[in-house]
Amino acid sequence: MQLRDAQVLVTGGSSGIGLATARLLTERGAKVAISGRRENRLRAAAKEIGAALRVVAETWPPPPARAGPGGTVYASTKFALTGMTQSWRAELRASNVRVMQINPSEVQTEFFDRAGASRETNETKLRGDEIAQVIASMLELDDRGMMVEATVWATNPK
Repeated sequence: MQLRDAQVLVTGGSSGIGLATARLLTERGAKVAISGRRENRLRAAAKEIGAALRVVAETWPPPPARAGPGGTVYASTKFALTGMTQSWRAELRASNVRVMQINPSEVQTEFFDRAGASRETNETKLRGDEIAQVIASMLELDDRGMMVEATVWATNPK
């Protein structure tokens, strides 16, 4: 797909991976709409990168951690996303809508702060920019094919 003039919706577009993705896709010529829960941050991000915006009400509190003790709800929602993504892909493919799933390992974002876990800056962990590059690459694949899922791990996080 040519990103120039492609219409793209990026969820969580006010910070972290979502903002990095929206910024990169906008730079490559896509018409980007961003959504998120925090209206003030969403408006600032949309203004910064030239995107349209959609505000979504918060539907549940942030999860306590990634899969592990205390992370049942979070881990369950991640597994449920795989089923939802596969269903959307089957439903929307005939309408030329690409539905892809990205599975990043630890990425340095505000997620850890909101979940009550400590976030320490670690140069060996992923940043939102790396995940944005993967998403853009998946979208730019020639129209004869599409990547349906990508898992991205930090090389050697400490």
